[in-house]
Amino acid sequence: MVSNDIKQQIISEYIKTAAGRAKLAASMIQPLRLRRDYTAVGRKTFLVEQLPDGALPIYDKDPDVTAYVVGEEGENILAIQKPRRVIFPLFEIASNPEIPLTQIKERRFDLIERSQDLAKAQIQAAEDERVFAVLDSIAVSGFDTLPGQTNPDINVVAPISPSVLADAFAEVERHDLRVARIYMNATDYADIRKFGRDILDIESQAVLLKTGLQATLWGAQI
Repeated sequence: MVSNDIKQQIISEYIKTAAGRAKLAASMIQPLRLRRDYTAVGRKTFLVEQLPDGALPIYDKDPDVTAYVVGEEGENILAIQKPRRVIFPLFEIASNPEIPLTQIKERRFDLIERSQDLAKAQIQAAEDERVFAVLDSIAVSGFDTLPGQTNPDINVVAPISPSVLADAFAEVERHDLRVARIYMNATDYADIRKFGRDILDIESQAVLLKTGLQATLWGAQI
């Protein structure tokens, strides 16, 4: 990592010449975009553990709980019931945006850095696709073997109301669990914003909104 002193020296050298100043100006220009780059939200659902070198992702599970695992190559969702120890297969998620050499000189912004940002967004989107595939599998069949079908589906007629969410919270909290986060389509944010500040704690800071956090409801993040 380059220290601030070295960065200051480099900037000072660039400022001395017209070509250097033009290069600095070009590095500050942002391209026009069709949409905001994707920001991952799936990692907020699970505990993320960094594996040390040489360690295998092997975990013990409760005998009465079905483990849901993303299979080889990240394609299928596997339900593992009997084994008490689960081995998670490793797979890679990659993105390889291609940049024509002529475009690097023609564009008035740092195209290489922009391509890296796009690759990061594509990797995060692919990761979230698998995260929500696991959540869908758990919601469909994850608790069918338990008495009373834990967390049954609640049919909702738009718009979403506080009473509907309160009933959904109750289904989780009756198992002595706390609701941590609510995932919903961004098109439904309009219904949430109409709840008012007596119910909803609006997150208005731009930095928080960019992370995907819209508001806080009864201690749970939306």
